[in-house]
Amino acid sequence: MHMKSTSPAAEEGRRNKGTSGHSVVSIEKRSMGECRLLLETSSPLFEVRRLGGQDTAVFRDIRREAIADNHDALGMSIGEELTHDEAWYLDKLDVDHVFGGIDQTGALMGVVALTKKRIGPRTGVAALSGMYVRPTARGTGLSRHLLGAAVCEAFRDGRSVLLAVTITNEAAIRLYLSAGFCEWKGSEPQSYSDTSSPPQMLMRLDGAEFKAL
Repeated sequence: MHMKSTSPAAEEGRRNKGTSGHSVVSIEKRSMGECRLLLETSSPLFEVRRLGGQDTAVFRDIRREAIADNHDALGMSIGEELTHDEAWYLDKLDVDHVFGGIDQTGALMGVVALTKKRIGPRTGVAALSGMYVRPTARGTGLSRHLLGAAVCEAFRDGRSVLLAVTITNEAAIRLYLSAGFCEWKGSEPQSYSDTSSPPQMLMRLDGAEFKAL
């Protein structure tokens, strides 16, 4: 299994490191809803990069594992997930920006997805979803690095970042708050169609004004 191909975004990240050995992986909230990117020491344990077609099988496996582990947090059922064929996963990797954390053995240990949308001629948003880190990689900081990669990609073309997190997922809420996300005021907690699932908190992180290419 080949896990070491490098995306253009990863190459850009390397160029931005300079000689300091640092990469952009976190954000800090600023006044007027603006955020700026900060430099934080990159993880020596994981390579964080955008996944591609060569990663379809491992992406499928970790998604199914994530949903089986905690379908409430992801708002999906394993039964629905099992109906997807290989082409569905390949298409998702092509359309969305899916970032993965690869450990030193080449194993995929965590993922997060970013879906870019345009809501006006000069306004764009990006929805963050599917954050999952395998149990053996929890507590290593991988979730923060995955979040940083997704947010930096969204901010690259000036998009605000939106997400929904179950109100019982305290660890995830703490992570998002520490990164500068705020509860989206004026939005009531949302529930899945499955009423046995806990309600969600909507959160938002604003960046620079979107400029069309």
